Amino acid sequence: AATLGSAVGQYNLGVCYQNGLGVEMNQDECVRWYKMAAVQGEPSAQANLAWCYNNGFGVQRDTEEAAKWTKRAEAGGGVPLSAAETSAVLVSSCAHSTSSGQLAVDPVAASKCCVLQ
Repeated sequence: AATLGSAVGQYNLGVCYQNGLGVEMNQDECVRWYKMAAVQGEPSAQANLAWCYNNGFGVQRDTEEAAKWTKRAEAGGGVPLSAAETSAVLVSSCAHSTSSGQLAVDPVAASKCCVLQ
């Protein structure tokens, strides 16, 4: 749904690129998808975009831009998830149980999952 304009799907795809979940880690793509979701008002994307600007992750460090996105995220209630929390959400969405009962993640399926959410 990310490619169809879903802000949540775009945010999820940004998370995939930020953490290398099902796709190769790519800071530029991460920021690109966060921006698309953030301008649509997705608060978690706004908060994560603020983090990117504050830390120079995929963009030139810009504390003023970070502050702008932080304010927007706070107004919308957005709180960035930790990498572990994000991974848990995506794994639970994109994983399947093996015969031994353990979760297995197929990187190709995970990538598709991130794009389709």
